[in-house]
Amino acid sequence: MPLHDWSKAPAGLYHHFHQDWTAQLTRTLNRGLLPSCVSALIEQRAGKREDDIIVAESIDYQTNRIALKLDLDRTLAIIEVVSPGNKDSRAAIVDFVQKRTSF
Repeated sequence: MPLHDWSKAPAGLYHHFHQDWTAQLTRTLNRGLLPSCVSALIEQRAGKREDDIIVAESIDYQTNRIALKLDLDRTLAIIEVVSPGNKDSRAAIVDFVQKRTSF
């Protein structure tokens, strides 16, 4: 789903939107859209320095993704909001594909 052009927004605004959207998606999934044995959980991933898509500089931050867990244990699926930064260069695409195949 394409998003609004955030390139003119303050750097922290997209991060806030992303965090809130992740939480809202999780709440919505857990309100009866999933089988009773499956839960949507926000999963923090602290990793290497990554480029901020708004301010075009490397910063340390934690990304959130949603893990669909069977009985709160086994990961069935991962939902992660991707951005133009995930496909703006060959290296970014390779990194994105490697992250996906590691799941």
